[in-house]
Amino acid sequence: FRRRRLVWLWVIVAVFFAILALGPKPLSTYAFLHESVRGLPGPFTLFSRLPAINGLRVPSRFVVMTTLAVAVLAGFGFSALLGAIRHSGRYRYLVPVALLVLFGLLFVENRPGYIATSTDIPPFFETIRAAGDPGNILIIPLGWATGNIKYGNQQTWTQLPQTIHERPMLGGMVARAPEAELQRQSELPVLGFLADPENRELRERDMDAGEIGRIRDHYRFDYIVCYKVMPDFYVDGNFIDSYPVYGAGTMARIDEYITTYLGFDRIEETDELVAYGRH
Repeated sequence: FRRRRLVWLWVIVAVFFAILALGPKPLSTYAFLHESVRGLPGPFTLFSRLPAINGLRVPSRFVVMTTLAVAVLAGFGFSALLGAIRHSGRYRYLVPVALLVLFGLLFVENRPGYIATSTDIPPFFETIRAAGDPGNILIIPLGWATGNIKYGNQQTWTQLPQTIHERPMLGGMVARAPEAELQRQSELPVLGFLADPENRELRERDMDAGEIGRIRDHYRFDYIVCYKVMPDFYVDGNFIDSYPVYGAGTMARIDEYITTYLGFDRIEETDELVAYGRH
């Protein structure tokens, strides 16, 4: 009886943390449900506001506790299986079946990811690495993220070239940074416009030479790289071609702003990106 109570306890733990791991709207991905049902909040919405627990920031971290609970349940199940085999020879055939299930689970666990991004890195980043001069890089699309909070147009894939150029860069996934600081960054002159060039109009501060000089000197970026297209994606092994980051009109606004107000020159343009350097 005590063993059964322990099993149910761990079942409850597994289900509870699995629901937390699904995020603030755990039913949002089930297309067959009515829209009003898919929008119902889950327990993560409450937990993300609790002190200490809100430090986890992203719901996927609750998968750790889910995995722990499932592992304990697997232990109970395996113990019961061994007990049945020990007391009766009729269940010996369950051993190869259990092994097949185990290897099947290992295959599922280690199969290629459902969504994968191309790891091809534009050659320009090799060029600036070889140059060896100091200076940071500002990459567009520009944005900041910490956990599930995003400001601007943060795209994690823009950080991959840093493995090649090895320079500090503005924006990206800056874990555990204060949200107020990220919001402040996204509202600064120059950076605020480049973080949202589709919707934000140029303001006087964005065009003020003094403000521009302060931003350039503080962040010390000597290169600006503006991506034209997203990288290629692979979904379940199927290739999905890249698509534009911004429309032609927005790209023209970005180019005019960088060359006219920031004082950068085009130094390279490919099908993937446009690169700018200081005068």
